[in-house]
Amino acid sequence: MFSTKSIFTCLFLAMSFLQLSSALTPINNQFVDHGLCRKGATFCPSDQSKYIYRCNHGKFRRHKCKTGNYCVGSRGNASCRLRVF
Repeated sequence: MFSTKSIFTCLFLAMSFLQLSSALTPINNQFVDHGLCRKGATFCPSDQSKYIYRCNHGKFRRHKCKTGNYCVGSRGNASCRLRVF
């Protein structure tokens, strides 16, 4: 039979896994750590993307750039700008 200690260990591991899986969200085959989400943080999912991800209420949420604008910039400091060829 299972001991009380092993049952609590299994519960602890299951809860840890759930917390980890909820903190990581797949976006364009990348896993985004919502723990890095701070007010004002932004990033581009790919170079010259039509979408930008902004931290909003503790999670990164996708926003579409205005027509003709594309996401540029480094992680944490991206913005939508006109495409420059």
